[in-house]
Amino acid sequence: MSKFKSKLIRRGPDQGANLYSAYRPLRFGELYGAAADVAKGLSRQIALNAGKLSQPAVAFTGEAGTGKTTLALILALSLNCLEPERDELGNLTEPCLECARCRGILTRSFDGRDPHYVVKNAAKMKNDDVITMVQEEIDGGTSLMKHARGTRVICLEEAHNLTKKGIENLLLPVENVLTNTKKTRVHILLTSSEYDTLFTNKAWKSRILTYKLRPWSEEELFNILVDVNLNEYKYLKRPKVQRSVLNRIIKVSDGSLRQCITLLQAVLEQIEPNAEGTIELSATRTVLEVYIEEEDHFKDFIDSLIYANETKCYKILRDFYTSRSSIAPEAVSSGVVRTLSSMGINLLAKGDSKGIRLMRMARTFNSTIGTSIFQDRYTVLALATAAALECES
Repeated sequence: MSKFKSKLIRRGPDQGANLYSAYRPLRFGELYGAAADVAKGLSRQIALNAGKLSQPAVAFTGEAGTGKTTLALILALSLNCLEPERDELGNLTEPCLECARCRGILTRSFDGRDPHYVVKNAAKMKNDDVITMVQEEIDGGTSLMKHARGTRVICLEEAHNLTKKGIENLLLPVENVLTNTKKTRVHILLTSSEYDTLFTNKAWKSRILTYKLRPWSEEELFNILVDVNLNEYKYLKRPKVQRSVLNRIIKVSDGSLRQCITLLQAVLEQIEPNAEGTIELSATRTVLEVYIEEEDHFKDFIDSLIYANETKCYKILRDFYTSRSSIAPEAVSSGVVRTLSSMGINLLAKGDSKGIRLMRMARTFNSTIGTSIFQDRYTVLALATAAALECES
């Protein structure tokens, strides 16, 4: 870890802090993954347009936890900072986090009290609420323009919940900004789907710039965990964590950044390091749930499923149930679908038709899990196994 260049900055108290919140990026340069790629383009655009965005509305789409809300916050800070700092390319686009506007956005925006950054949840808004918001934002933007007080950024979370009428009403303030060279308002829409009402409206599609944030890769999650562990070791003398522990955290978290950092914090605070001050994988069993020997059991289950060894499949399921395995049924289910899909994709990419069966098994297993009427998780797992075993070679 000594050669790793840290990007994240720890903020907040040394004790009692949630690490996910403590390491939340507040500058473009602190971002990882797809959000970092989008941030580079936005930062360059802001620099080329004297601290403004050239379009009145942007949309960030992607799964939960990919950085949409964080990116929106940093964009609002950058557009309003009174003393911007230089980014890695020398552009004055990084927020200082100390000026009155930055402090206002960080402390007041999420409860609706900051004039520069307003966050609203579209799922809780009725059409009348949208109309009221539109009028307020037109008036607020006009006031900011007259007094040269920066950019009013309106962020709509869960924008896929907007009705067709609500979207039509939002076109008015967007049109007003289009004809105003000072660009006193920017609308940011956050959504988990780019195939919803918002993007089927042609008028909106022609006026909104959409960025799709892909899920985290394992390498990106690993780098973030290394970054956090490096900071915790350097500044708070927390123990170092073995690479195998970080890989296990990523596997258990199923791609969730929040879960990754939460588990890392639990490991750092609950597990006793060895004599060299390092936390080993064998010491983390109670925190990371999945036991080492049971991972081999899971691999046997996958192999038995692929080779249609029914007896062994059901024996392993019985052992999971009777021993009340530390592997949760949900983890087994998602692991089976993920493993079969990955193997199927790799085979098909090589032109091997055996991948078709694996993809069919993954689809059948996933469909059975999702549509079962039974509440008992082991029963659902057994039914999904039976359905997958019936897939023809």
